[in-house]
Amino acid sequence: MSTAKKNSGFTLIELLVVMVILGITSSLVAPDMFSIMKRSQAKTELEKIKAITELSIERSFFSVSQLGITFIDNTVVFSQLKPSATVENKVLKTIESEFFTFEETHITINKGRWQGSHVVKLTKSPADKLKELVIYELSDTTKTDHSE
Repeated sequence: MSTAKKNSGFTLIELLVVMVILGITSSLVAPDMFSIMKRSQAKTELEKIKAITELSIERSFFSVSQLGITFIDNTVVFSQLKPSATVENKVLKTIESEFFTFEETHITINKGRWQGSHVVKLTKSPADKLKELVIYELSDTTKTDHSE
């Protein structure tokens, strides 16, 4: 019976070897996981900005009003523009980016019609790979409407 008790478990050395192997493996995999997570968060942030932009176009159209989108530094501000200069514009949504820095850009949406640049230049992006953000895709009908 004494022989069965000796062979029934793992030795301390065996456990330490397994722990070292797990530690080395996780140290090789962990940095890749963090970079994948950061890229995913940055992509989600851009998709959020584009989605709110599309909603702003619809809001402007259905409310027959004028909305403004301002990109400055790491902030995007969506606001309801007032017709009078004496009345302050109402901020609808503010997004502060932790991944991107934008070149100062002002866009107006008047009664659902896009006025201004559809591309925003980026001064900083993850790994400096992205230089500009296409915020609004011009369709063929929109291109012909603006050229008239």
